Amino acid sequence: MDRRSLLAGGVAGSATLLAGSARSQVRPGVVVHTLLKALPGQKDRLGQFIALNWLVMDRAAIGAGLFTHAVLHAADAGEADFDFIVEVGYVDPGGYEAIADQFETIRRAHVTRPVDGLLLRDLGVIVGERRFTPQAWA
Repeated sequence: MDRRSLLAGGVAGSATLLAGSARSQVRPGVVVHTLLKALPGQKDRLGQFIALNWLVMDRAAIGAGLFTHAVLHAADAGEADFDFIVEVGYVDPGGYEAIADQFETIRRAHVTRPVDGLLLRDLGVIVGERRFTPQAWA
């Protein structure tokens, strides 16, 4: 994967998800990447589903001060292992486990929006998760 493409997509996506958020200047305690692979022929719909559902809830979590940012990255063509990365910065270094109860309130309030009648299970699968601890280098 071309790192510049991933970073360029992240910058564009971050601007959208961080706009107007006073918390956007808070440095994350942990960053989590969730990797997703589309089922055959479903890549565009999977990206739409993530944007309409996951990122909507993530915006609410940013507003609630649980996340610092959330970004959807699309893999470059030819990437075999995954099609998308959803990157989330958690304020708490404990990640999702530390905010699960608060996020469940957001999830329960969200009305899932299918894409062409299809849900996540019809569009793709989560193939991995990676955690990163932000570092401060002098």
